[in-house]
Amino acid sequence: MDAAFSDDQQLFASAVAQVLADRCTPDTVRSQWDAGAAPHSPAWGALVDMGLTSLLVPESHSGYGLGMSDLVSCLTEAGRACLPDQLTTQAAFVAPLLSSVVDDAATSPLAKELLDRVVGGASVGVVWREQLGGSDFAVGTRAAVGFLTFRADTLIYVAAHDTTTSPRRSVDTSRQLGAVTWDRSGEVPLAVGPVARDAWLLAGERAMVGTAAECCGLARALIDQTVAYVNDRQQFDVPIGSFQAVKHQLADALMKVTFAEPLVLRAAWALDNADPDAIIDVSAAKSASSDAADFASRVALQLHGAIGYTFEFDLQLWMKRVYALREQWGSAGQHRQRIALRLGLVSS
Repeated sequence: MDAAFSDDQQLFASAVAQVLADRCTPDTVRSQWDAGAAPHSPAWGALVDMGLTSLLVPESHSGYGLGMSDLVSCLTEAGRACLPDQLTTQAAFVAPLLSSVVDDAATSPLAKELLDRVVGGASVGVVWREQLGGSDFAVGTRAAVGFLTFRADTLIYVAAHDTTTSPRRSVDTSRQLGAVTWDRSGEVPLAVGPVARDAWLLAGERAMVGTAAECCGLARALIDQTVAYVNDRQQFDVPIGSFQAVKHQLADALMKVTFAEPLVLRAAWALDNADPDAIIDVSAAKSASSDAADFASRVALQLHGAIGYTFEFDLQLWMKRVYALREQWGSAGQHRQRIALRLGLVSS
């Protein structure tokens, strides 16, 4: 494989970056911290119109029929802009999951209706079970028209009006974390059996890679912001960026993200090509990108000094997103453990 983005992928990512620069400013991200904020940011409609939510959907279902290798460059830009919308969840998890089961004879017709709505920009939440002290929870609850979950080999949908959502504290409030409960009578089985199980598991792997791509974008943004700051901030009548110790820390941060990015692209390629060892590539990408983003956030905070802690300063928006995404879909340590299990280096 060629571990680099093609010209078309780079052009598409550049177009996404321009939309985000225009419509996802730091003030946009801050506005999503307000509990009464709009369900989506001003950038969401433009991203949907560009086809991001349908990128992984087959052409037979009005999608583009592309792969994760095409999506990750856009998700990197979403991370760089600190996009508050759940783009990875919708584009990498929900839309391809629904498109994977919709043609199965046993699938509920509702799956096709939901797929059309997601492609059109509606958000469907993904509920993880038995976490956060035993509660089921989802991210992006304010915008969700309903929720997907998986239980006993069954892909289940519950409409938002049949659920009760209790807000949960999150370090990054723009992610709208909430505990979700519902009555079993409101559940609609969408698909059952191996088709549903395989689609759910593959969707999870895609979401891990998408989150890894976002982490790389966040790391890049933190490095860029810090470089600009240290070149402007002066001490002893010279920019602090001229100090060797400052250069070394930024170089280390850049090295980590530069190492992680090809792993993300490799993982995307492995999923697109059904590589039997894709799990290893996915975990390598998520662990390396989580570490890179975490390291970049610590370097950025240290070099900004006390101002980096303040709510008024934009740096904290990116840092808090890192704190959330480095744990989402598995921390670096959990993914290293998964690699070790897959390679037989440890026992379960």
